[in-house]
Amino acid sequence: MSKYTVTLTATSVKTFDIEAHSGEEAIAIMNDIRDHTDMLNFTEADVTDMIAAAEPAVNTIPPAEPYDDEDNEDEAIVDQIHTAATDLRFSLQMLLDSIDALGL
Repeated sequence: MSKYTVTLTATSVKTFDIEAHSGEEAIAIMNDIRDHTDMLNFTEADVTDMIAAAEPAVNTIPPAEPYDDEDNEDEAIVDQIHTAATDLRFSLQMLLDSIDALGL
């Protein structure tokens, strides 16, 4: 079995009316309500969209004995480069997926 990093991104939407003199004041009132009450806590009913993505987990802890005794120095270097490139590819993919999920 392999280890995977799973990212679950949920979009929650809550719409309500606030009486105010301006949009800025309405946002300030909403921030005050959010900061000092639980009236604006999101629930499962507020979720409008959910996306799940799984990527192979990036292992940052090298194995105790990464190379066989028979490996020569050149093969060990190639293995290290390959492992670093694979880890970088997965990290970049996770970053791109996060950017896509945020809609940037």
